[in-house]
Amino acid sequence: KPLIAPHDLVVMKDKGSIKYAPASNHPAKKIAYTKDELYLANDKGERKASGSYYTPEYIVDYIAKNTLDPLAKEAHEKVKALKPEVDKAIAKWQKLKEQKQGLEPTDKYDRKIAEESKRLLEPYLSMKVLDPAMGSGHFLARATDFLAEAIATDPDIESLLELTEESELTYYRRRVVESCIYGVDLNPLAVELAKVTLWLTTMAKSKPLSFLNHHLRVGNSLIGARVADLDGIPKAKGKKKV
Repeated sequence: KPLIAPHDLVVMKDKGSIKYAPASNHPAKKIAYTKDELYLANDKGERKASGSYYTPEYIVDYIAKNTLDPLAKEAHEKVKALKPEVDKAIAKWQKLKEQKQGLEPTDKYDRKIAEESKRLLEPYLSMKVLDPAMGSGHFLARATDFLAEAIATDPDIESLLELTEESELTYYRRRVVESCIYGVDLNPLAVELAKVTLWLTTMAKSKPLSFLNHHLRVGNSLIGARVADLDGIPKAKGKKKV
């Protein structure tokens, strides 16, 4: 069930079970959840029945880095190759804007320049990251941070701050979640909690949680679809044969 941390919490193992304890009592341990952060707590029997187990922070970091770092480097090379083409297009629209200054509204040229600038994000935003047993979205949040930081530190991507009212990292986090992040979990409460986790990660407080509905779904990744479902194209519900 989802709970709100009353204070900073660390993860403790006790006879094979996972427990949460106040961080103040264990200063040497890394904080797993900060005060007022949502987290998912299952009883031991429910965890065993559903196969739900907490993944330590260092494992999450290791998986994120070793999985995404090669992909981020590949995306950087694509950005580097694309940049001359984008720079040329921006220069063209900038020149047209200067020529039309005072003769007609130049908003359309600003929009074209912004569109060209954002093309450099495509190699990163075309990635797809799936956690098939996402729990509260811990790995997906870390993956979001990793990719957003990779974009923000790419020397061939100029700041897009003038194109948005958000901070740079917040903007990139939101774009990454909207384009790259997917998750599945058997527990409906975990799915809702993962939505909240990513919503808070992106700080997209002007957007409803529903903007994540198509990316985070309830499902069984082990069983998946039945053989009968794969025998042909499933019939659309609520449709009559004509």
